Amino acid sequence: MSSAVENQPASRLTMIFDQQRRMSRQTADSSLAERIGYLTALEKMLTEHDSEIVAAVNKDYGNRPAQETRMAELFGVVSAIRYTKKRLKKWMKPQKRHVSLLFMGAKNTVLPQPKGVVGIVTPWNYPLFLSIGPCVSALAAGNRCIIKMAANSQHLAVLLDSLISQHFDHDRLAVVPGVSAKDFTHKPWDHLVFTGSPDTAVTVMETAAKTLTPVTLELGGKSPTIIAQDYDVTTAAERIMFGKFVNAGQTCVAPDYVFVHHSQREAFIQAAKRIVSSRYPNLKTQDYTSLIDDKAFKRIELTLDDAIKKGAEVVNLLDGAVADVSSRKISPHI
Repeated sequence: MSSAVENQPASRLTMIFDQQRRMSRQTADSSLAERIGYLTALEKMLTEHDSEIVAAVNKDYGNRPAQETRMAELFGVVSAIRYTKKRLKKWMKPQKRHVSLLFMGAKNTVLPQPKGVVGIVTPWNYPLFLSIGPCVSALAAGNRCIIKMAANSQHLAVLLDSLISQHFDHDRLAVVPGVSAKDFTHKPWDHLVFTGSPDTAVTVMETAAKTLTPVTLELGGKSPTIIAQDYDVTTAAERIMFGKFVNAGQTCVAPDYVFVHHSQREAFIQAAKRIVSSRYPNLKTQDYTSLIDDKAFKRIELTLDDAIKKGAEVVNLLDGAVADVSSRKISPHI
């Protein structure tokens, strides 16, 4: 591959960024009608190309059921667009604020104004929701947006690039497939939105500080679940197993560990086994999402092996195979 081809995403990013930045400084603030128009175009794009989006996400994962993508991503984004359109007129109005008694006679008013060019860095686990979601807010506020998608989401990135190009001018909204995180975050954005790991966020913050770019971070963590002793164990297990195994647990707010009273420990395990086996009869079912790549698959395998070596009791919640390398699926365990 020639260096010209390798540098193409970076060159395209620079061209679009410079164009958006120039337009944001030269043109007047977009009107309510224009902003509603952008949101309507976005909604139309998502609803008309629903099946293509589902197929692209499935291809990036290897297997992700259509109902998960529609429920966890498309439904949320389309709902956010409709919610925003209903309330945008009110949000754009100047808002009065109280003034200290030290400044008697003065008036305080907040005037909502766009920042300019917003960069959005998206992870792979909910690639549509976490790219278009922030985009909805940014466009509603009158900004221009460029989206960088994860390396594991390139089928969706290419599709969105094509679809967005059909519905928007690049000086308003664009996706740049294949661009590196380094090339993207080093731009002097007017605002940068990053969703991902705390470790990567440190680098993003350091880079943004060099250009005084304000940053919004949405970072993963560990999510404990506590079951009170007087709460119904089966109901708790139903809800926890749903939250944990949507997207095969690849969710930043998925329950990571459970605190359960020792007297209810066995009841919880048995309830979890019944519930999981009824939802996912075996690893071959198309309803159970694959792990995103070989690295993720190996990490989970090593975690289970390490727990066993250290004396933990590991319970397979499905009868049969523990793992399937070809589909990158690992049976749910406690």
